[in-house]
Amino acid sequence: MLSVEVRAALHAYREQFGREANLVFLQNHGIFVSGDTPEEIDAVYADVIGTLSAQITETVNLSPTEADTAAMETVLRSLNTRFPGSTILFESNALTDIFLQDEAAFYPASSIYTPDHMVYYKRAPLFVTRTSEYNTGDIAAAVGTGIDDFESRYGYAPRIIAVQGLGYFSTGDTQNAAKISQALFLDTLKVSFYNKTFGGPRFMTPQMIDFP
Repeated sequence: MLSVEVRAALHAYREQFGREANLVFLQNHGIFVSGDTPEEIDAVYADVIGTLSAQITETVNLSPTEADTAAMETVLRSLNTRFPGSTILFESNALTDIFLQDEAAFYPASSIYTPDHMVYYKRAPLFVTRTSEYNTGDIAAAVGTGIDDFESRYGYAPRIIAVQGLGYFSTGDTQNAAKISQALFLDTLKVSFYNKTFGGPRFMTPQMIDFP
């Protein structure tokens, strides 16, 4: 279906402009460039990236931040008990601090931007809220409840578990799978950070996500 839509759009472009399109923006997928030589393709990409970069006033900061070690270790133990045999990884940095302040701040990272993100950590991350006053047992219990609700809603466990004011955990059957989920969600945070300059988030639609 997607290839048919693209073919129709390319045909319409050819009819309107009398030439082939050499640059295609495919929503929620990426950019396609054509050229007669690799150098032509590189030049088009450089022009696109240069145009976008000129609009950006602030860049992503991935500097490590000091997480609540006691809370992190308690949640980690709880997740290892819940998912025996799985690899659980934790990430906390200056970028995660921006999006894990509360639910409103997390919204731009709350759904899926591309099929790749969906493949590696499914249709959504889990966001767990917490009160300003809590103990480590309480936050582990909140994570457990959040996982229960997520599984009830979607029929599978979350691969990304973000905890308000703490950081995010990625899960996987293998270490490589957990690392890929971790990297893809970090990519989502980067997309979320930069898209505020270009009109805000544009997630894949529910119809796209649920497409069999």
